Amino acid sequence: DINLLKSRIVSNENLEMVGDAIRIFRSNAEVDSYNRIVLASLNTEGAIANAYNFCVGDGLASIREKVLDNVKNLKTTETYGLPLKIDLKVGAKYMMTVNIDTEDGLVNGACGKLIMIDYGKLQKTNETVPCRLWIKFNEEKTGRKAKANFHNVMRNRNIDPSLTPIEPVTR
Repeated sequence: DINLLKSRIVSNENLEMVGDAIRIFRSNAEVDSYNRIVLASLNTEGAIANAYNFCVGDGLASIREKVLDNVKNLKTTETYGLPLKIDLKVGAKYMMTVNIDTEDGLVNGACGKLIMIDYGKLQKTNETVPCRLWIKFNEEKTGRKAKANFHNVMRNRNIDPSLTPIEPVTR
């Protein structure tokens, strides 16, 4: 296995050769750096999806504020795989990093291309934010159930039936 992986190593000078291949990095910081470069090179519609943190249940306001303040400093590994923000660009490839629906194939590692972003307004601030992503997954069967749940929306808006709707995740 190690020899096979080593045979796939490509130098920085020859990165163009690999085109759309999935890249493996040693650290999340290297992944984030590479992704920033790729996204910056795309001249397409883009948006930033920010996490909105909230506390559920009773408790002192001061404790709730402290908890919410501490969440901002957590690593993705400490937030059930949910990042504080996601840079979105139409045409970019994305890999899911959390399981949304295992039976539907919407799992950590599922890959696809962002085709369209739907926007909505936040109730509290009236800010326009991404509220649904439309992904063309590499595997046709990925998201069949999600597509069926949005069949009427897709038909009414003439959305390509091969696209899968992805909505915000709460943890």
